[in-house]
Amino acid sequence: MSANGTATLLQEKEAVAAYFQGYLDSYRRQGVTACAYKDLQTFQIGEHAFVGIVTWLLTSNDGKLLISWRESYNLLVQANQLLVYSSANFS
Repeated sequence: MSANGTATLLQEKEAVAAYFQGYLDSYRRQGVTACAYKDLQTFQIGEHAFVGIVTWLLTSNDGKLLISWRESYNLLVQANQLLVYSSANFS
């Protein structure tokens, strides 16, 4: 879910790739050349379920912060894979 309340359901790998490629293309047009994170927190909420919360930092070539946000991820370990079940971003 986005900060404006928009929910997007992505069920196929190709749809996920296309969705996030759109964001990457937009960030590049805004001058973003690097991505980092800080304040990573994880919480186990069940035998195979976790919540992760992180701050994303997108910067320009000269290190200027252009975009930042906090995002939470609902994660599930299934068949030895870590899957993102849902995410929500917020300021």
